[in-house]
Amino acid sequence: MSEKGSQRIFYGWTIVGVAFISMAIAYALRYSLSVFSVALEEEFGWSRAAIHTAFSVLIFVYGFTCPITGSLFDRYGPRVIFPVGAAFLTLGLLATSQITELWHFYLFSGIAALGVSCLGYVTQGTLIANWFVKKRGTAAGAAMSGTGFGMFVIVGFLLPWIIQHYGFRWAYATLGVIAFVVIVPLTAIFLRRTPEEMGLLPDGEKKAPEAHRGDLHGGPPRGSETIVDRQWAETDWTLGKALKTVRFWAMVVNLMAFAFSLYAVMMHQVLYAKDVGFSLTTASSAFALVGLMGTVGKFGWGFLSDYIGREMTYTLGASCNILAVLLLMSLNDPSQLWLLYAFSLLFGLSYGIAQPLITAAMADLFQGPTLGRIFGSAGIGVAIGGALGPVFSGYLFDTTKSYHVAFVVAMVGVALAAAAMWVASPRKVRLVPAKARALAAQRMAQRTAVPVEELVE
Repeated sequence: MSEKGSQRIFYGWTIVGVAFISMAIAYALRYSLSVFSVALEEEFGWSRAAIHTAFSVLIFVYGFTCPITGSLFDRYGPRVIFPVGAAFLTLGLLATSQITELWHFYLFSGIAALGVSCLGYVTQGTLIANWFVKKRGTAAGAAMSGTGFGMFVIVGFLLPWIIQHYGFRWAYATLGVIAFVVIVPLTAIFLRRTPEEMGLLPDGEKKAPEAHRGDLHGGPPRGSETIVDRQWAETDWTLGKALKTVRFWAMVVNLMAFAFSLYAVMMHQVLYAKDVGFSLTTASSAFALVGLMGTVGKFGWGFLSDYIGREMTYTLGASCNILAVLLLMSLNDPSQLWLLYAFSLLFGLSYGIAQPLITAAMADLFQGPTLGRIFGSAGIGVAIGGALGPVFSGYLFDTTKSYHVAFVVAMVGVALAAAAMWVASPRKVRLVPAKARALAAQRMAQRTAVPVEELVE
């Protein structure tokens, strides 16, 4: 291949591809309990609250180790952190395949969670932010859509098939082997922390404009042409400084509220469908559709946010999510198959707002060499919300035999998450690329300076 041909595709898209694959596998564990729970309930007779406490352990360990893995990523980079994460993930999954007691399930879920933390959207999002500025939302959406793909293929079809034919133990073991065999070589060979390590610039830029110098090595921040609040954008952000801002805590609230709401519904979707009267195969296929639409949604919302902004895009997605839960609450008879799939389609599409938009918003707000640590610390919100959500739903079901109250609370949580995104207001720090281009066009047409604030409101 000629040198010219080899440079047509920016290497950042290879980074996105590796992130897509590794997140598809890692997050298959995170989303799989809804499928495993049926087999575990039948095998051990554990209550739904007890089973979903394992997910709470996983998400709690994941969230509270994100500040550590984020800091380690800032220091050692992806070629060290990601293979180590794959090793922890494999160890936890292989051990889970041998459980005989409930506490075994909790312990090994925690070990696997260390792997998911290393391979999760905090570290992956930080990596993507290093490689992309102008197409940050699109790139983040493409990478994060791997989680939806994993839900569709691995959780929706592969794991249920293995569980049905060989049992849940073989399913856990198979996922563990896949994690190690695929993730370790891919991440160790193909990943680089920054484009500068390969003599490249973010987004595949050919020049080194002032806007792209210095984000990691001093000087003006990347994407200076999009800056609204220059004082904020040029701050040398540390975790200590971020902790003193309302915007940081707004993002924590966003993460906590959405994680609570998402998992309060998602982790009980298959069980809810079975209670209504659907077969495990039908319920699992509906869950697979959530994953498929999540793949579309993550990419679509990320792409859209580069044009209309993070806040507006998030609000649209949150509205779709609330509508989806209302559809699920209306499902009360197995003859309403269309309603089950309508919920899955809309819920899958809408839950995809979280990862790409939060990744882009955090980078817009706290771009710099310690982004991983700051982003990881905000991930504590995921630990709290994600740990409480599924247990909350499980407890209410065990005591009332109904998910109604839990799902209503979940809808309120989604609305709170959207409000928190507006409080964080990344648009008041940086314009998204489309609005920056519109501003430049206005200035050229009018040949006068147009206040950037006019495009912010």
